[in-house]
Order: sequence, then structure tokens, then C-alpha cells
Amino acid sequence: MQYGGATLADAVANVVMEWVPRIGGRGGLIAVDAHFGQ
Repeated sequence: MQYGGATLADAVANVVMEWVPRIGGRGGLIAVDAHFGQ
């Protein structure tokens, strides 16, 4: 898993700031933590 061990916030920041622009995207990302509330 590419972002294993990273926090959800860090993984999302990397995708939004690095990967989305590389593919010509201009949007954002909605992410849900599987362990939220546990």
C-alpha cells in the first residue's frame, strides 16, 4: 500500500498537491478514515 503508515491527512495532502495536478486535475478529494470514531 503506497501510503501505509501515513496519516489520512498526509496521504490526502500528497495526492491533492502532487498527483491530481500531474494528471491535469483541478479538484479535491473526499477521504474517510476507516477507524473514525473507534
